[in-house]
Amino acid sequence: MGILIASALVIIGVPYQAQAASPTLSISVSALQVGSRGTITATLRHIPSGHSATIAVTGPAGTTCANTRWASPGVAVTSCTVVPRLAGGYTVSAKATRFYSGRVVGTQTTSLRVTAKPAPPVLTIASSLKVNTTGTITATLKNVPAGQSVRIVPSGPSPMSCGTTKWVATGVARTTCTFLPRGAGGYPVTAVATRYYGGRAVGTHTTSSRVAALGVTAVVPTVVRRGEATTLRFTVGGPLWSPGAVLRIAPGVAGAVGCPAELLVRLSPDRTASASCRVTPQPARRLTVAPDLWAGKNRIPGMSVTVKITDAPLLEAATASTLWGQESETLWELAKGMTAGSHDAASTGFDIIIHARHEGWDSPTVAELVQHLLDVRKPDGGWGIENAWDAFGDGTTNPESTTYTVSTAGHAGPALLGAWQNKLVTDEDLRLAVDSLLNTPRVNVPGGICVAYSNSGKDLPCVPNVNLGAGAWLKQVREVTGWSIPLLDDVVAQITAADRYLFNPTTGYWGYSDLPSQLGKPQDAPHQGYTLQSVLVLEPEFGKSATLQFLSNPWWDQPTGGTLRDFGNGLSQVAFADCQGAALSPSVLEAFSAIKETTADQMTKFLALQGTLYGFRALGACFQGETW
Repeated sequence: MGILIASALVIIGVPYQAQAASPTLSISVSALQVGSRGTITATLRHIPSGHSATIAVTGPAGTTCANTRWASPGVAVTSCTVVPRLAGGYTVSAKATRFYSGRVVGTQTTSLRVTAKPAPPVLTIASSLKVNTTGTITATLKNVPAGQSVRIVPSGPSPMSCGTTKWVATGVARTTCTFLPRGAGGYPVTAVATRYYGGRAVGTHTTSSRVAALGVTAVVPTVVRRGEATTLRFTVGGPLWSPGAVLRIAPGVAGAVGCPAELLVRLSPDRTASASCRVTPQPARRLTVAPDLWAGKNRIPGMSVTVKITDAPLLEAATASTLWGQESETLWELAKGMTAGSHDAASTGFDIIIHARHEGWDSPTVAELVQHLLDVRKPDGGWGIENAWDAFGDGTTNPESTTYTVSTAGHAGPALLGAWQNKLVTDEDLRLAVDSLLNTPRVNVPGGICVAYSNSGKDLPCVPNVNLGAGAWLKQVREVTGWSIPLLDDVVAQITAADRYLFNPTTGYWGYSDLPSQLGKPQDAPHQGYTLQSVLVLEPEFGKSATLQFLSNPWWDQPTGGTLRDFGNGLSQVAFADCQGAALSPSVLEAFSAIKETTADQMTKFLALQGTLYGFRALGACFQGETW
């Protein structure tokens, strides 16, 4: 083995005088073990006064020595350190040289035989892990004595898959496991190594460690509600950096506010860290958290996490009732100060129902409104609008005298039927409206028939909300009057049979029409609400299911576009069908309240009265025991 001679520093002593004892050189060595640091000390005692001394030490390869120093008067010491590489015997030698006035006046030598013991077996755990990437975890037992066999059994995160124990070098055994970490941070791992000799267990070693997976992971609650503060948590693994290193997290939050653009974390002794921030979800379909981990200019992208943003907690019934009442009254006051414009019949029909609810059907105002409704009928006994109109924008303009199916069945029809029940109109008045619808052109569609948009003979594309509205009103007339009218039952049956035409069960929406340009597209929320009102009458079980599907999503998570006012119009139309849900929903009331905020150039009496009617219906049906 190699020999290292320490460099020596000459030490000057006190003036020369006779010494009673002769200088003696000795060596002391700490217990030596392979792989561990030991010490060698060479000491020269009884150095005459005035002498200087150097002590050179030789030992196992890798021995390093300090300069000779005085330990006390007449005593010089050289200290060395050594890390034995191999077990076995070593000779350690020391030579001391004394000087007086620059001349060598004496030397002493000595040596000592020492033994370095083998290092004890040591079990360690190491890893190379990165989030969403299959990595390795190893358990290694070093310094296994010759002739022994080893079995190492690691245990840790699931699903960790481990192979058999193998020799990787002389006296070194290892078991390698694979693991796919889904999240950053630390994972506890334990390993048990058993040594065998002659088939018998002669030693067991156990160790545990927390291994770090490189990356950053966001932990997002499974349920987040709009406007309700929630905590986002981040776990970090930084095995590439030292404990105490400061890393940056860019949270990457969309759909909520409140989290800073950057979070600083300091790695713990196991090279992991955590951070959190509070956010308030906004009216967006999804809350998305896509974090990045930064160390200087090094970016490690984390996996994006997305959850649906649901409505805020339901309101108390008393609170919701008050809000429905206030918003409806506000819209009615707006309507009272406006003129009907081109939708005179529609506005009058809504006005009749609202006044009848507040004042009773025997109110003079109701009677005047009913008479006005009769006065604005079209020649065939139905209703329309007060101007010429190209309904489909195809260049075919209908004259002002045109009867529109939705005007008769959806706008004027409910008021007319109520007036008939309260003897404000004659059988003939009601029958004329029924015949108008029965005489409107019909087209065949999959499953049944579709009543045309108008009686012009040109507006033949099928519009489900119009068709189903006609069928629902005709059915109600049949049920209320008990009349037996040729064609009515057959038409209602065939319309009902086609109620799924253009319905998309995935979105829960109907298409607006079967024009090629609109196929596959959901209609707007106001027409969706009217469609559902009608299906609730025609096929109650299907209608209820489709209505709850529509109401289950807040306005920001609907599959169609539109303004907040549009969603308020659509959702409020059928809120009465879900008194324990939609009628108490903050988002439904938020959208409903937006109707009154419509700009002056877009607000109409028709729109204000629509909202008024829908609001009072939800209020009455859900909170005041009324039947609608």
